[in-house]
Amino acid sequence: MAKKHFKLQHSESVIVQAAAQIYAAYIASGRVAEGDEASWMKRSIKEAVMIGQATDDTIISDSEIDATEAQNSGAISVGRIRTNGS
Repeated sequence: MAKKHFKLQHSESVIVQAAAQIYAAYIASGRVAEGDEASWMKRSIKEAVMIGQATDDTIISDSEIDATEAQNSGAISVGRIRTNGS
């Protein structure tokens, strides 16, 4: 049997990890019926992407913008929680 190789970008590997956890939870809860695995995997990947997008929309890493832009953006900087006064 030929071995398949692929290389994921870092962001893709993060999504794979999240999707695998979501999929495992579906399996553990008994929701994945035999023969329906592919549709549950696809659902898990879509949900992981949605979580990633929501996280990216909400949190701005320090490497993305400087602190003054972060204060005016409506998002929080990683490691710093925005308070009502800031």
